[in-house]
Amino acid sequence: MAGDLQDLIESQISKGGVGGGVLLPKGVFEIDDTLTIASVRGLRFGGQSPWATELRWVGPDDRPMFDIDRSEDILLEHFSITVGPGKRLLAAAWIENGRGRRGPKAAPGAESTHVSWNNVRVVGDGNLDIGFHVKLFDVKKDIKNDHHSFEHVTVTGYRDTAFRLEGRNAKNIGFDRCNCLGVVRRNRVGQYGVDTSTYVDHGAAFVWNKGSVIGNEQADFKIGDRNDTIKIDAVSSEKSARMLQMLDHEGADAAEPCPVLLENYRFGAGVPNLLPIDREVIQCQAIGPLSVVACKFGSGRKGLQLRIRYAPNPPPGAFDFTGNAIANDGDGRVFPASIPTAPYQCTNLGYRDGQWQPLGPGL
Repeated sequence: MAGDLQDLIESQISKGGVGGGVLLPKGVFEIDDTLTIASVRGLRFGGQSPWATELRWVGPDDRPMFDIDRSEDILLEHFSITVGPGKRLLAAAWIENGRGRRGPKAAPGAESTHVSWNNVRVVGDGNLDIGFHVKLFDVKKDIKNDHHSFEHVTVTGYRDTAFRLEGRNAKNIGFDRCNCLGVVRRNRVGQYGVDTSTYVDHGAAFVWNKGSVIGNEQADFKIGDRNDTIKIDAVSSEKSARMLQMLDHEGADAAEPCPVLLENYRFGAGVPNLLPIDREVIQCQAIGPLSVVACKFGSGRKGLQLRIRYAPNPPPGAFDFTGNAIANDGDGRVFPASIPTAPYQCTNLGYRDGQWQPLGPGL
């Protein structure tokens, strides 16, 4: 149970909060309370593989499996997280700068940074709210919660969001070959793959490299404002309503640039009833700049009314839509409202009248 495993974690933390290593064998470990790593520098927690070492949640439905609080250089790898029968899990993990529930008292200004997840599988089966939550308790405190990484991490069957990133300084968060599947038995249950929009004027920044984001009822990526640069590269997406939402919150920093690059993205929404009524696969209501480069819209040669909405009257150079392939039918409009003002780049291929043909700025 959680108590024994918590004791094992704390036995590896020496005076001053310096961590060691916890290596679990093959088997199923039932967890009935949150496992807390608080005010620790350098700790490895690992299993044998995601298919051999399973942490099964059997606790209350208002707690996360892990709470990593004011800790740095933490590595968690090679295990799976599941939800027991009849149970519900709030989140697979929180990464926060909160109250420091256990372990040594946090030093003033202590921050969570460089928390790494490698080869971890989270199976929600519709009973998980959020996969990983980079969490901000108090928007007034400018405490960093950054430089975290997720490599070969898969989150399936989440009801809300696979990765929620929030914080005034949640920056340089990296995703490498990760997968978000908001699907349970072919039914969509997830809302967002990645969501950075929780707090007005306090969007997080990240880089996503390869992997898939599938089956989201709202959008694959929901981006808040006032970001550092966000790059989303080589994503494969199917059965999601939209690929991107960029919000324009009202506030002191709402007009600041929040650059976003989408590159090599395959949005394969081949089934019309999975798309929203407005068919707007990209909604950008922020100042940008937004670049969409070398992406493919539509599955194969199935023509869909794929549309992109950009904020009214964007500044010159705030929009770049270049080198994309669009399977589009109906009225053929990619921009149903507020065609971006010149100068902007817009040279792409569209599938019309049974063949691929160049599409110029008029689309």
